[in-house]
Amino acid sequence: MKLYEVSSEKKKGTYAAVKFCKKTKDALKELAEKFDIPKPLGTSKFHTTLIYSEKYLPELRSLGKLDEPFSGTPIKCESWGTQEGTNALVLTFKSPDLVKRHKSLMKEHDATWSHPTYKPHVTLSYDCGDFDMKDINKYLQNAPFYLSMVKEYHEDLNLDWANDNG
Repeated sequence: MKLYEVSSEKKKGTYAAVKFCKKTKDALKELAEKFDIPKPLGTSKFHTTLIYSEKYLPELRSLGKLDEPFSGTPIKCESWGTQEGTNALVLTFKSPDLVKRHKSLMKEHDATWSHPTYKPHVTLSYDCGDFDMKDINKYLQNAPFYLSMVKEYHEDLNLDWANDNG
């Protein structure tokens, strides 16, 4: 039994993220509708990743509901390739709060991160095809909204998701 527990622990990682307030989720939905973003995510799917560690972090505890929301200012939309071979449309944003929290969690828990830097973003679509971002990015230069994150959460990361039949 103990050997099974140890080997299954090695397959776990840890994921932490933040969720947005209703006003921010509504603004993101309106943005997707205004620019006819292909296959937009529903508002319940909007989140921003803080930690995606392939190393299991059993001591990590998320903050839960934030007394003081983290904030962010939209920068621009970018197209990022996915593991499934599609193009995801992400809205990158400036958030010193999230960068500080990410760095703190990384250092405090010796977490892993598979990217050269941490870039706060929210995915608007996991399959946007060859969506032309010129108009949306022009609009975002003077975006009439900011992003407000009100809850932090964490969960185990299933590193063997491709072979998970559940």
